[in-house]
Amino acid sequence: MPALALALEGGGARGAYHVGAFKALRELGLEFACVAGTSIGAINGAAIAQGDWEALYETWWEITPSQILDIEDDRFSELRELRFSAENASYFWQKAKDLLSGAGLDTSALKRMLHKLIDEEKLRRSPVGFGLVTFSLTDMKALELFIENIPAGQLTDYLLASARLPAFRPEKLDGKYFLDGGFYDNLPIRLLESRGYHDIVAIRTGAVGRVREPSRECRVTTIASTENTGLMLDFDRDSIRWCMQLGYYDTWRLYRGLGGRRYYIELPPEAEDWALAFFLSLPASAAVAAGGLTGEGERPWRRQLLEKLLPRAAFFLGLKKTDGYAALLLAMLELIAADLGLERFRLYRGEEFTAALRAAAAAAPAPEMPESLLPLVRQNEVLAWPVKDKAARELVYALLWEKLQKNL
Repeated sequence: MPALALALEGGGARGAYHVGAFKALRELGLEFACVAGTSIGAINGAAIAQGDWEALYETWWEITPSQILDIEDDRFSELRELRFSAENASYFWQKAKDLLSGAGLDTSALKRMLHKLIDEEKLRRSPVGFGLVTFSLTDMKALELFIENIPAGQLTDYLLASARLPAFRPEKLDGKYFLDGGFYDNLPIRLLESRGYHDIVAIRTGAVGRVREPSRECRVTTIASTENTGLMLDFDRDSIRWCMQLGYYDTWRLYRGLGGRRYYIELPPEAEDWALAFFLSLPASAAVAAGGLTGEGERPWRRQLLEKLLPRAAFFLGLKKTDGYAALLLAMLELIAADLGLERFRLYRGEEFTAALRAAAAAAPAPEMPESLLPLVRQNEVLAWPVKDKAARELVYALLWEKLQKNL
C-alpha cells in the first residue's frame, strides 16, 4: 500500500476539528508517513508528527481563551455573548485601540502553549515527516518548508510564522516579517506532492484562505463538515469540544459510509427496502391528512404518499433527485430528532435510531404548528430557505408524528 500523508487546513480555533478527526483516523488504524499543515494546521501537525497526539487532544479539550489570546477568560465570555458593561468597557476599548493602532493581539500565551506542547528534538527524530507553509511579507514570497529546512532551535518561531494572522502583533523572524501561510496555500497538498506523496488525507476546516489544487495524479480523501465549524478566534471551551466531536464523527461517517446529514446512522444492508417498508407502514390517516394539507387528496393514499407527498418532502428538505428513500427517511427523522433534542454525537444503527425517536416522541407533547404554508407552495417553486424549512417541518410531522408517538 502506498504511503499515506496528512494535510491539515488552517483555520484558527477550527483546528479543533483536525484533532477530533485524527482521533477517529487513529481508531481506524490509519498511519501517516508525513504531515503538512498551514497555520493551526502546522501547529497540530507538528504535535501529530512528533507522536504526541494524545497530549494535543488533551490540550484542545481543556483549552481556554486565555491560553491562546491576550484576553481574560471571563472577558472573552462577555465579549462573545455581547455582554457589555461600564466595568468591562475600558478593557475592550484598550484592546480595540491596540488592534487599530497596529499593535495587534499579543501572542505570548500562544508561545507558552507551543513551548509546552512541541518538542523540536523529538520531532526531528521522528520517522514521520513534517512540513509547513508561511508567507514572507518582507520578501513577498511563500515559504514551503519541511522540518529539515527549518533552522535548528527555530521550529516554534516558524510555527508561529505560519499562524500569524493579520490581527496578531507583528514580530520579526530572522529580520523578516511573516504572514499566515493561508494567504498562499491553506491546505498544503502540493507541498506533500513535492515530496512524492500521492495518497493524501486532507482535513478541511472551511476557513477562508487560498487552496492550491492538487495534480490529477493525486488521490485525496477529504474529511470536511457540511456545517460551519465556528469562528477562527472563538476558543470558547464548549465550542471547541463541539468542534472536536464533529470532526471525530464526520470521519467515522466518511470511512464507514454512515447515513444522515446531522446524525450518524449505520444503515441496514438493504437500506432502500428498509426505508420503503417504513414509509408504507405509515398510517393511512397520516397520508390522507397530509394530502389534504397539500391539495393532493384525490389519489389512493399509497399512490399519494409515494408519488406526491414524499417527492414534495424531498424538495422541501433540499435532497437531490438522485437520493433514494433511505436518504429521504433519514432527513425526515433527523428533523424530528433535532426538535426532540436526541443525542447527536453517537453512532446509531438504523432501527436503534428509530427506536430512540419513538421513545422521545412518546414522552413529548404534540408539536404546535404555525399557520399552514403547504397549500400556498408548490414543489417547482423557487422558495426562500425559511419557507422551505417551515413547509418541510409541517409535512414531516404530518406524515411521521403519529407513527412515532404511538409506536406503530
